[in-house]
Amino acid sequence: MVIEQLTWGYPVFDLLNADSVTISNMTLVTHQPRTYPNGFVSRATDGFVNNAGIYSNASFGDFRELTIQGFTCGIFLSSWNGVGLYEKKTANRIHDVEVKEVDFGLLATGQKDLVVNHLTGSYAQQSGSGASPHLIYISDSTDPAYVWSENISISNCFASDSPLGIAYQIGSVRGGTLSNLSARKCNGLLSMKNVRDVVIDSLVAIDDFSPDAGSFFILPDGVQNLSFNYIRIESLNPRARLMRIDGIANRFSNIHLLADPQSINDIGIVTVEGRDHILSDIHIATRNPGTGSLGVRLQGVHNKLEGLECSSCMIGFSIMEDCQDCEVIYDRNTILYPDTRAEPAPNYNYSKTSRSEDLHNQ
Repeated sequence: MVIEQLTWGYPVFDLLNADSVTISNMTLVTHQPRTYPNGFVSRATDGFVNNAGIYSNASFGDFRELTIQGFTCGIFLSSWNGVGLYEKKTANRIHDVEVKEVDFGLLATGQKDLVVNHLTGSYAQQSGSGASPHLIYISDSTDPAYVWSENISISNCFASDSPLGIAYQIGSVRGGTLSNLSARKCNGLLSMKNVRDVVIDSLVAIDDFSPDAGSFFILPDGVQNLSFNYIRIESLNPRARLMRIDGIANRFSNIHLLADPQSINDIGIVTVEGRDHILSDIHIATRNPGTGSLGVRLQGVHNKLEGLECSSCMIGFSIMEDCQDCEVIYDRNTILYPDTRAEPAPNYNYSKTSRSEDLHNQ
């Protein structure tokens, strides 16, 4: 079944206060011009996001086996309670949904026990909009009354061919899992803000062309107690940085990065700020061995780096002067210059309170 929406700005299915609705096995499409309507407030948010294949401010929705094309949102799961985005919604399900020509494949606020499995497709910014598009956007807010999402599960999602906006932007979440999220030819992989106690397994970005700030962001605002296992980023960005890590007490292991720097710089392919992070089993390589770069730039307080392998790096790691009580455990024979001699590259410790230990000397 194909349903075409002829009126721009309205959802095909408007599930206002309608719990326990199932929508499946259909295509939802609009061919109206994708033009931002100059900003009007509707249901406590910018009204342009209500232009969706499915709008729901309800619970226990089941949306599966759908193709959605041309709207601002493929699916918008809102926490609107008639006044603001303040009422948590429960146990919505999204399975096997493909989106095309949308600003947000999924936009969600205030969800508990949300399950998303196999959401795929591309995203793009509509004309006149100032909002960066994403395949999945769990929205964050500065409103202190804004309701957080809890115990979310997002898995087996794939974003492709999207030149603007990071693929997965996750905000205001407590608890849950993210697994097997990937992107190809997108403008960044993952950004997180105000996220706590989430387990993340398998993040992959291929042919990434994120901006200078990086493909992977852990921002300083409220990001803590996250556990990451297996991150792979292969970048086409001529600037060096691929990962920017901040927040408190996050764990990262099994990281594989391929950079494409066109000039020597000290930004760091990985930059670490914040406090009490542990990074282990990190593998960094560059496509342009004649240029090289700084592998890891370590800042912050009580951060630990171990198991670094860095080929084609002018500098393996640098512990910056403002770093306090940080630690690096490494083997200099796994951190190599960008030339055929395969000689160890230098590492630097400018901090008076941090230490680096070379296992090769033991």
